[in-house]
Amino acid sequence: MLIPQKIQATGLLFLVIFFWLGCSLFGKTHELFSPDGKIRVLIQVDKEISYAVFCDGREIIGPSPISLTVEGAGILGKNPSQATVKSRSVNEKIIPPVKEKRASVTDHFNEAVLRFKGNYSLIFRAYDDGVAYRFATGFKNPVKITAEEVSFRFEGFEARLVCSYVEILLRCHGRYRLDGHF
Repeated sequence: MLIPQKIQATGLLFLVIFFWLGCSLFGKTHELFSPDGKIRVLIQVDKEISYAVFCDGREIIGPSPISLTVEGAGILGKNPSQATVKSRSVNEKIIPPVKEKRASVTDHFNEAVLRFKGNYSLIFRAYDDGVAYRFATGFKNPVKITAEEVSFRFEGFEARLVCSYVEILLRCHGRYRLDGHF
């Protein structure tokens, strides 16, 4: 059965508009996995930036917003306009400058760098035993951070922190576990 070209073109145009509206209305989701694949980070970019963390398929941290308030630049992470996403994997040995138990430390992670209009980035790292994030700016002058919003939505309750700098380290393997057992 032949479909007239006018109907085909109209159907294609409808699909393109529907896809564009879907992306605009629902934001963008980025997925990052630990090197062993057991930890998954979902990063949602919409009216705000939020993240969720899963370990072995189980949600550990539900969708939680993050932002950084910089004096003179506003709130990074609120109404973000995303430019690019770059990913990389690292597996290297670090020689500690101060002697410790081990002569070298393994630095093994997958990273996603989300660059936003406004000259700032949000960097997520997924390790085999945790997750970390940090904001980075390309501002020419030093910045004054006035607040940082980070939420940890653990199964049914929320702990909200406002601080100048936070790095999340979530342990779900080995001796560090969320249920309090060591």
